[in-house]
Amino acid sequence: MKKSEEKENKKIKKEEREKRNEEKLKQADDAVNEVIDSIGSEIGVDPGSVKIIKVKMPKKTVSHYLLEVIIILLSNIILITSFSGIIDWCTYSNIWELVVFVVYVSLIEAVVRVAIMVFMPRIVIRSFGVILLIPMVLAIVIGCFFPLVIKITGVGSFILVYILAYLVRKFVIDYVFEKKIIKKMQKKDGKNGK
Repeated sequence: MKKSEEKENKKIKKEEREKRNEEKLKQADDAVNEVIDSIGSEIGVDPGSVKIIKVKMPKKTVSHYLLEVIIILLSNIILITSFSGIIDWCTYSNIWELVVFVVYVSLIEAVVRVAIMVFMPRIVIRSFGVILLIPMVLAIVIGCFFPLVIKITGVGSFILVYILAYLVRKFVIDYVFEKKIIKKMQKKDGKNGK
């Protein structure tokens, strides 16, 4: 008896949640149409010629987050050790000490980044991803105050090296993902006959 009641309660809650989501979507659509009408009247554009595209974001799995952590680790190891040959920012007795430090700082960045993406996805979307700079800043601060195996000789140089590595990594990852998205869109347009 209790199991059937629990199933019924779950079903009712699910239906209520779906109704609330539909109401929120309708309110959002009304707000978007209102904005389009006001902009159209100000600029002189026909509101019917404006096309709104809704994109449903795919759910990210554990493997996606693990892949992201691995990409951050490998790219930081390669880039920061490479930039360390050009910019003198620390002293170490062998290259493995530098690699251990880079892994330490990169893990801090990766773990905080994944935690933000998992537990605060709406804030990530509302901030247009700017909140994802916090892990980088946190990793820089912790790396400066608690360098495990190396001695940082120039904090400004360390910040420069880390920011350069971040920008190169971000550019490459965004470029690769953009290419994948474009290919998917082209395949989808080809299937639809457009």
